[in-house]
Amino acid sequence: MKRFFFGCIILSFVLTSCNYQNKDIVIKGEISGNPPSSVKIIELLPNGSQMIDSASIINGKFKYIISQKSTSFYQLIFGAEETFIFTAKGGDKLSFTGNYTMGKHTFEMKGSDENDVFMEMNRRLDDCYIVTDSLSKILKTAMYKEDYLDVKKSIDESYQNTFDQHRQWLISVINNNPQSLISLMAYYQALGNNRFFNDVEDFQIMTLIYNNLQKEFSENVHFEYFSKNFQKVKYEIEENIKIQSALEIGKTIPDFSFFTVEKGLINLATFKSDKLILFFWSFISKNSIELIPKVKKLAAQNNAKVLAISFDINEENAQQFAQKNLAFAYNANEEKMFESETAKTYDIKATPSFILIDENSKIRCRTSDFNVLKIETEKL
Repeated sequence: MKRFFFGCIILSFVLTSCNYQNKDIVIKGEISGNPPSSVKIIELLPNGSQMIDSASIINGKFKYIISQKSTSFYQLIFGAEETFIFTAKGGDKLSFTGNYTMGKHTFEMKGSDENDVFMEMNRRLDDCYIVTDSLSKILKTAMYKEDYLDVKKSIDESYQNTFDQHRQWLISVINNNPQSLISLMAYYQALGNNRFFNDVEDFQIMTLIYNNLQKEFSENVHFEYFSKNFQKVKYEIEENIKIQSALEIGKTIPDFSFFTVEKGLINLATFKSDKLILFFWSFISKNSIELIPKVKKLAAQNNAKVLAISFDINEENAQQFAQKNLAFAYNANEEKMFESETAKTYDIKATPSFILIDENSKIRCRTSDFNVLKIETEKL
């Protein structure tokens, strides 16, 4: 009876140990070419990285055991320069090989299909860099030649073609790996400072990734970061749809409230039964300043009033300029400029911008083109 009892304890211990070990990531490495005496491994996280361990390289071999259940991304660091990024999850048994002297293009991590895709993704990106570096050298050589503009145009087209081809390949990676965090790495990959995907323009792709991963990776740190960004972008898009809807031609302009030097606090009711031009301008926009006489003439010829809103952090300078050059208008200032509620409410992303309002407070025109404003104002 006692033997049976102790036998059960030993079996239980063995099973528990096996279950624990199955959750470990095991990495065995072999590196030739006079490698350094040790290799570091760090975990790459959305907001930084953290040191995991350092292992000695003995006779060109090293080994890591990482207790990690969820999928994450890691980086091996050999010496001061050579690095290798890979992905792993609990239970993976991975095998690294490489030649330190010949460099990272010889580095490989076997043992998971995800790393095969990941290595191909990085290899193709390296090819993109080779192309763009060559294009930069050609452009630099042609800088002072007569055909510089033609060369630049050709190089820009070549760059865009390289960018677009890799982007299309990344889309195939996302579509072919719907249940893998590899799709996240594909989505966030960039060529220099240029990401291959834009959160707003490519929100459909972002939504696809979110829907594919949310069930399995809801508690994964990388997906959590992506999810927060996804929710933020989704909210911004929904808010922008509301703004665009509120600013449709023919709808009543959203009410406003500004303090003006000329009349104190004013709002939409101040201009009841008036034709009104909202003129958004700034000192940093040379075109804004040049258009002031034209706006003055247009308003006078069409019996319209003008509310000029300057986007300037120095309110005093804006007021002094307005008193001298915009005396025909009511003048207000937005110190927060494009971050102000006014900019958000009226979707002002650049200056000059115009909104034309008729006698019934209906929007008749939204434009940054004075000629369009002129045509629409003359119709009223």
